[in-house]
Amino acid sequence: MDSLTLRKMIDYAETAIRWANEVGSDWAEQEQVRAAVAMYVGQVGEIINHEIPLDEQVANYELFDVLVATVGDELPEKVVGWKATLAAIEATESSRDA
Repeated sequence: MDSLTLRKMIDYAETAIRWANEVGSDWAEQEQVRAAVAMYVGQVGEIINHEIPLDEQVANYELFDVLVATVGDELPEKVVGWKATLAAIEATESSRDA
């Protein structure tokens, strides 16, 4: 997985979290908010399915399940982990390009 792919996953996940948090605990009951959150979560799934090599999907597919099931609970923790991974990837890419 490269930094651009991971950055897109983080951006989509954070947008889903923001939409849900702005509305509150009943966000899933509001059709427009539910649709927006689902769209952004779906984008993460699309990235996993189409931009991540199959051997890496096995490790990351679990992330999609977590996104769908627990946008409010586990997703923020996943984003923190993704950001740490992104920083490591970008540092490696930067040193390789230098």
